[in-house]
Amino acid sequence: MTGLPCSGLPRVAAGLCAAVALLLASATAGAQTDLRVVAAEGVVKVAVAEGAQADAAAINGAKDRARDQAFANAVDTIVDALVAPSARRPAAREIRERVVGRARLFVAKFRTRSQALEGENYRVAIDAWIDAGKVQQALAEIGVDLAASALPPDQASPTTSDSRPSVALLVRADIAGTVAASFGRVGIDGGELGRTVARGLREQGFVVAPTGGLEVTLAEEPVGPLPLSDRAAAELAGRAGAGIAVLVAADIGDDGKIRGTGMRGARGRGLVRVVDVRDGRVVTEIEVTSAGYGADELAAASDAAAELGTRAAGLISAPMVATWPAPVPREGGVLVEVRGVTEWAVVAELERVLSRAPGVRGVATRTFRRRFVALVADTDMSPKRLQKALVNARFGTARVNVTAGDDDVIRVDVVDAVPSSERNLGSGGR
Repeated sequence: MTGLPCSGLPRVAAGLCAAVALLLASATAGAQTDLRVVAAEGVVKVAVAEGAQADAAAINGAKDRARDQAFANAVDTIVDALVAPSARRPAAREIRERVVGRARLFVAKFRTRSQALEGENYRVAIDAWIDAGKVQQALAEIGVDLAASALPPDQASPTTSDSRPSVALLVRADIAGTVAASFGRVGIDGGELGRTVARGLREQGFVVAPTGGLEVTLAEEPVGPLPLSDRAAAELAGRAGAGIAVLVAADIGDDGKIRGTGMRGARGRGLVRVVDVRDGRVVTEIEVTSAGYGADELAAASDAAAELGTRAAGLISAPMVATWPAPVPREGGVLVEVRGVTEWAVVAELERVLSRAPGVRGVATRTFRRRFVALVADTDMSPKRLQKALVNARFGTARVNVTAGDDDVIRVDVVDAVPSSERNLGSGGR
């Protein structure tokens, strides 16, 4: 858009013309602004001398710092949505210092949902309108790879595929005397613990469905310290459009002063349970502990919460990925699904047979779980032709049935393994 021709006009008219031009430019910029609404909260310790009562100045200072922390958490959420985990890790320090640490630059406006003094801590919950376009520009300026970025929040589907449903992360934790939750009327993201677990799940390719504000409708007492019963968690997850419920309960508190330093320590203990919403099956349940340190009780507890979340996500990832493997990419190749696998020798022989087929440039293993392996043959050959090559091949490790469906996927069913004494492993392929 070109500017208005304001030069050459009388002084008053030129001033009016310039004002109109400014308004038009602002309107154009506003139309191009990519605003995302993010719910976030911040919790900080009220700074007072030991034994003293918090006065209005201390409380107002804590309120400002809690709001700044909420802004930072909101921007961090946008960064998570825009940047793939593999691209974020190498630039973690720059992102923290030059993007998340300057969060106010990206907040177009905000609305306070709640703010209150809770014991020695001050909590602020907000809805923030974050300029995602500015965030993208700032990320590009520090060299973050946005080519392999994650889906923006308004484009992310709650379910990635039939084999990998999204996750409802249901957290309730006591962090230094302040309750952090990811569901319920005042729940947002589960605090530092919830954000860290969510980031770990996203690194494994899972989509985490938003559950903040969703209230429990099924009145059923949970077993033990978990925030919800399995049935109540499944019902809430269903309303969030998720097929997996990850329940997290944790208690993280002060562990006293660290000798010889001005720091305080904190310890945490948590319980995590993963439930398949479709049939109510418990996929895994783990206990986890952590420790942390910081300048005060809340900082130390936040550090311990992050460590607890990192450990928890790491422990539940393997059984979750085994139960819900990632969709297999097939670009430029033919997908071969092998079912009934009981030993790797069968898969190794199948890889040799495929790699020797005319026109096959290579074979890669893309996913595996119990009794199932997916291979991708790098070839321009049609699935039907590749199927015929497999049918004509001789296998020494197992008797197999090979079919090619209308979906262009070759299916190899292992009927039964050949006893070791009868195997002729040199016959695999021609």
